[in-house]
Amino acid sequence: MIVEYHKFGPKPDKYIWSRTFTQFEKDLELIKEYNHQIRMDDGHLSQALACFLAEKKGLQVYLGITVDYVGKYGYFTWQDIIELSRKHIICNHSVHHEHLDKKSDSEIYKELSEANYLIVS
Repeated sequence: MIVEYHKFGPKPDKYIWSRTFTQFEKDLELIKEYNHQIRMDDGHLSQALACFLAEKKGLQVYLGITVDYVGKYGYFTWQDIIELSRKHIICNHSVHHEHLDKKSDSEIYKELSEANYLIVS
């Protein structure tokens, strides 16, 4: 099973997909016990500390990077991504974070190919 996260903070947040770091540390115990995988979407800067907490438990995180968000306020820089890639797995979460189910096959291919190119460059 893959457990997915978006944003973390020291206190509860109004954002529905947010977890506190304390909640996440408790989640990590269960994730490790049941041998689940962790995925984090979009590249929110709070995920860096969450990755460190996972590392302390011997766990690796799959980080889905939305390329358009890189370098924007509150999100990873390319340097952050390079650093995180040393211990975690960087994944393609598209360039623009659009609903791909509304795109043609060629538009999806372009979106994902461009993101791949930018992530591995």
